[in-house]
Amino acid sequence: MPANHRTKAKAVKETWASKCNKAIFMSSIVDSSIPTINLKLSGEGRERLWEKSRKSWYYVFQHFADDYDWFMKADDDSFVIAENLRYFCSQYDPNKSHYFGRVFAPKAIPVAYASGGAGYVISRAALKKLGPLLASGEGCAQGVMNVEDAKFAACMKVIGVIIGDSRDKGADRFHPFVPEHHAIKGLAQLDGTWYRSYNKYPATEGLDCCSRLSISFHYITPVLMRSLYFYLYHLHLYGEWKQDDWLPPPIFVRSKAKPETGAHPADMVSTARNDRAAK
Repeated sequence: MPANHRTKAKAVKETWASKCNKAIFMSSIVDSSIPTINLKLSGEGRERLWEKSRKSWYYVFQHFADDYDWFMKADDDSFVIAENLRYFCSQYDPNKSHYFGRVFAPKAIPVAYASGGAGYVISRAALKKLGPLLASGEGCAQGVMNVEDAKFAACMKVIGVIIGDSRDKGADRFHPFVPEHHAIKGLAQLDGTWYRSYNKYPATEGLDCCSRLSISFHYITPVLMRSLYFYLYHLHLYGEWKQDDWLPPPIFVRSKAKPETGAHPADMVSTARNDRAAK
């Protein structure tokens, strides 16, 4: 929302968004200092999250569907490690429909969905199928309670796409809380008793909580965002620099001669939404 432009959105722009091929900031006003896209919303607040999300995705569909292979939605208090996202996406063909994130499957909601706070990513093929459904109104999300990320999953289900398993040998890559609430046992309980029951797959706490190639964390303050950026991009362990031989190579690599085919892990666009969705 506009109140976050000079704090949260500015921090995103100056840190992890700089690692994306393109980052777009969605809002309800035009702010040339970020800059932002005015989605012409009917209002702000949690009750408007689906409207904002729907209009954001439709805007991306209209303007960028042919330009990138992967598209990620993140909040303005999310931290995304773009290099790990690129590598993860490189294992999948963007010409096929894919949808990934932290899988929530609470009993009260009839469709498994990606946690909005942890962010989610879809392939180009999925966006092209989804886009026309988002042109106006509730559309594909009718009948689903007013939970933005669940409504998105409902629309994906209409086009025949269900959320995939993004875990790394059982360890999650997309995280709905700050790093310490995952890495230190017991702290995740501070975010509510709902957490364990929402996860489709068993949530692990402690040092084994998270993939070494984790992609995102949530509830990141501007100060923590800049701190994480410093730790990741300005420090390294002696003797461990770029030792990635243990990883399988990217599978889909975009050909420079034919940029419209194949997939390059660096081709993605991120939409940073200017609000805070507590999931």
